[in-house]
Amino acid sequence: MDRQSRRGPDGSPRQERRNPTQGSALARVSLAHTEADLMAAYELVYLRYLKEGYQAPTPGKLRFIAHCCLPTSHTFVAKIHGQVVATLSLIGDHVLGLPLEKEYPEAIARLRAQGDVLAEVSCLATRRFGDRGVLMRLMRTMYAYARYQLGTSACCIAVHPRQRRFYERVLLFEAIGNERRYQAAGQAPAVALRMDLRDCEARMAQAHTDGLVGRFFSADCDDYAAMASELAQVEREALRARYVFTRYQLQRHPVTEQDQAAIIRAYRGCFDLPGTLAAGE
Repeated sequence: MDRQSRRGPDGSPRQERRNPTQGSALARVSLAHTEADLMAAYELVYLRYLKEGYQAPTPGKLRFIAHCCLPTSHTFVAKIHGQVVATLSLIGDHVLGLPLEKEYPEAIARLRAQGDVLAEVSCLATRRFGDRGVLMRLMRTMYAYARYQLGTSACCIAVHPRQRRFYERVLLFEAIGNERRYQAAGQAPAVALRMDLRDCEARMAQAHTDGLVGRFFSADCDDYAAMASELAQVEREALRARYVFTRYQLQRHPVTEQDQAAIIRAYRGCFDLPGTLAAGE
C-alpha cells in the first residue's frame, strides 16, 4: 500500500508539504544486505503504516508479513548519511504466492496464465512524505534488479485509490482490478495495478522525454543491466541476512504451520539448514 498523510489537531487528514526532489540527490539506494538494513526498513514501514492506519500497534514496532521472510523476497533501502529514509520490498511469486492475491485471486491467476513472471512491490515507505525523487530512485533500482537480475516480466502493487493517478500516469502501471478493501493494510481501500517491465524503458522514454521521470527511466540515461549486476554483488550477503532476520522474527511473529513449513523448504534450497527456523539453535 502507498498512501501517506498526516492528521490535524481535529483528527482530519492533513497533507504534508510535498517536495518532489527533496533529498533525492543525497540518497544512495542499495539492496538491503545486513540485518540492520532489514530492521531499519521494516521499522520505517511500521511507523509509516501506523501513522496511516494501515498497521495496528505491536510490541516489536516492526512491519511483518510472511512473504517478506522468503529468500525470493528482496528489500531495497535508500539511505542519506547512513540512515534509511525510504524502502520497498520486491516479493517474488513463489511458494506463498503474492500478498495481494488474497484480494485479487482472479487477476493474479489471469496474469500467470498469460505467462507473466510476477513480483509484487510491497512495504513501500518514505520517512518524508512526498519525496518523489527518492521514490523514483527506489523504483528504478527495483526495476533494474527485477528485470535484469531476476527475469521478472511484470510487477504488481496495491495502492490507495488517491495514488492511482500517479502510478498510472507517471510510472505507467495499469489497473488489473477494481477498488477493494485490503485486509493486510487495516481494511484500507486499494486498487491493484500492474507494470509490464519488458518494454518499460521504451514506454518511459516516449511518455517522459524530460524531467524527473525521463532522467530516471529514459533508455539512454542508464545501463540497467550494469546496475543490476552491481546490486547482485551483495546478493549472497542479502540472502544470509534475510535468513537470520527470518529466524529471529518467526519467534516473535508466529505464522501458520503451513507457511512456516513453506519458508523452511525455501531456505533449504539455498543453504544446508537445520530443521526449523523458529528454534534458536
